[in-house]
Amino acid sequence: MELVLVTPTARPALGAVLVVPGLHFGGVEETRMRRFVSVLAHAGLAVAVPNLPDYLEQTLRRGVVDDLGLALEHFLGSEVVPAGVKPALFTISFGSWPGLEVACRPEFSERIGGVVTFGGFADWRETLRFCVGLTHEGDLERPRDPLNRPVCFMNLINELPGAPEGPEAIEALFRAWRAFMEQTWGRTEMKEPRRFQEVAQRIAPDLPNELRTIFLQGCAAAPGGEALCEAALDRGDTRPWLDPRPHLHGLRAPISIVHGRDDDVIPVEEQARLVEAMPDHAQMNVY
Repeated sequence: MELVLVTPTARPALGAVLVVPGLHFGGVEETRMRRFVSVLAHAGLAVAVPNLPDYLEQTLRRGVVDDLGLALEHFLGSEVVPAGVKPALFTISFGSWPGLEVACRPEFSERIGGVVTFGGFADWRETLRFCVGLTHEGDLERPRDPLNRPVCFMNLINELPGAPEGPEAIEALFRAWRAFMEQTWGRTEMKEPRRFQEVAQRIAPDLPNELRTIFLQGCAAAPGGEALCEAALDRGDTRPWLDPRPHLHGLRAPISIVHGRDDDVIPVEEQARLVEAMPDHAQMNVY
């Protein structure tokens, strides 16, 4: 695992923050992440960003929490953190789950100065329902980013009816979905159906015939994808460890819960779920 450290150049660091990224193949090299880290460093902060292997692969696995813990431990012991400073954790999107769990662990809870969840979630199942366009408790007409659907399919692959089971077939499917994301993510114009569906149709012929339909469904470029995801989610909660709420009693640092009303990736209703789950002793701000 790579841990990228960025420090101010014009003056000594005044504070420190570890940024926990979301599910993105670009990691710290992603354009928006590089810009964000640069802004923090110019503001006088020492910044650490771990390239979490699972999140680079865009897969939700239990081990990412331990990886993040290792990254935080290294950052806490590094020379870039000013003496006497407790670093903050700034979590983004799906980075909120491992970030919150690590922040609540006994070995870290008293050693960090604060936590920020930016577009975080409490209920991963409701979040995935929103991402793939299924019925959700909020405004049914609310825009949702269609380019995120491949990540949902990748993380539901073991529950999707009719999905391939062999490792070679799954890897081929994942490579095709990643190629789709590499060609569409970060480009607002690609959210237009005609544009992203053209990309999917160009990639599909590179796959064996038996994988093309599910690939296109996973790109929202063929009908039936919503029904597949509905069936997968109906099979039950196979990953209870994705819920950060059972750990929040261990939170000791102040927390800011930030969420945009127009978030088209994680529904804003997740902010209320996080707020409701906070322990009575939490020092909390909500934005």
